[in-house]
Amino acid sequence: MTWSFGINVTLELLERDPESIHEILLARTERPNPLRDRIAELATHHQIPLRTIEPARIRELVGDVVHQGVALRVAEFEYADPATLLAASGPSLIILLDGIQDPHNLGAIARSAAAFGATGIVIPKHGAASVTPVVRKAAAGALPGLPVAKATNLSRFLTQAKAAGFWTYAADANQAEDFRTTKWAERAVLVMGGEGEGIRHGVRATCDLGVKIPIQTVESLNVSVASAILISAWAGQISRPPT
Repeated sequence: MTWSFGINVTLELLERDPESIHEILLARTERPNPLRDRIAELATHHQIPLRTIEPARIRELVGDVVHQGVALRVAEFEYADPATLLAASGPSLIILLDGIQDPHNLGAIARSAAAFGATGIVIPKHGAASVTPVVRKAAAGALPGLPVAKATNLSRFLTQAKAAGFWTYAADANQAEDFRTTKWAERAVLVMGGEGEGIRHGVRATCDLGVKIPIQTVESLNVSVASAILISAWAGQISRPPT
């Protein structure tokens, strides 16, 4: 078991995966809050234990974070099998993250991936952010419906993806084409590099094509912002009827 926190995370789990919740704690307050009332209503409906405790106790349990007065004890996050992502039929976008360290970035990327209909996310098994309570909160409820898989070797996963009919794209400021003129494949893997380091050479060399986001006045974009732009570009292109 692990602790998670936040109103949106709690509501999303109550509506989409209530079986994963073992207990919900609400901080004692006199302020009316319809979202808290909705949490209590859903907890009662699903027969999930619900307790009201002092705010300081929630802080002791989840740490010095913005918990919004809600903590919940949940099952450990279950990672998907990478092979199941490659087995998806029809248009499919997999986001492969090479060394993302900041859990807030991972959560924000997951939110964009879910918003634009990506198939799932692949992260390294070691040396990168994994799904934690902070990631779940940053994802704002996106993770229950978005598979996240761990791969031991990202280059090997890309090779397997190409064998399964995927075209692989690397977000790269150098030796890359403008994403606005890119012809995106219906079955695609988008590789995003870690903060500061970017995509490792071996992973980049495995990709079919590099894509870049032309920018002005600023040196670079946050990886979660860049991911949202590229994910939405793929989604916008493959959703249009053929001409």
